Amino acid sequence: MCCKFGKLKELLYCSIINFFKIVSYIMSVKIIRKRKAFKHKHWNVVTVPNVLTFARICVIPFLVCSFFFNECITLTIFILASVTDYMDGYIAKKFKQISRFGAFLDPIADKLLIATTLFMIAGTKKIEGINLIPAVVVLCREFIISGLREFLATSGNELCVISIAKYKTTLQMVSITCLLANWFIYVRYVGVCLLWISALLATISSVVYIKACLNK
Repeated sequence: MCCKFGKLKELLYCSIINFFKIVSYIMSVKIIRKRKAFKHKHWNVVTVPNVLTFARICVIPFLVCSFFFNECITLTIFILASVTDYMDGYIAKKFKQISRFGAFLDPIADKLLIATTLFMIAGTKKIEGINLIPAVVVLCREFIISGLREFLATSGNELCVISIAKYKTTLQMVSITCLLANWFIYVRYVGVCLLWISALLATISSVVYIKACLNK
């Protein structure tokens, strides 16, 4: 028994050390850079990635309304909207359709989708009590980072999207999907756990971004 406890303690210690090594590495990566110069001066509004991004925003009112009618429809709409987040980035890179308008609109679409859904989940009591804390952390993080992006834009700089922020967004979407499918009790628990983990990643990425701005 003591041997097993010792191995568990050693494993936990190694995990914590590796975690802080990863955070230290992320801190050392260059976060702020000058804005990219796009090949085309205009904003290239009508492209497939931009249409997908705009569609993600347009479905939000339908997503909100579906909360009051049918949970299956809500889940379906959110999953489809989440898939477009992957597809627009993939298509933009694959077919070289990256544009200023897409770079501007994509993070806004993500924030609107996640924030709105979290509000509705909290309002319909799918999460409550202490589990509201990670939702608040995620929402506050989005406001802070949006403010930092606006601040840096005034000096012609931009925040690079770090890997941990991408993982955070993916985890948020998966956790929300699980919370929306709350008729399966174990799936709901998975959703709550992932929401807490995404809140932790949101906090770490916020610290990284703020530190980069303070050192600028």
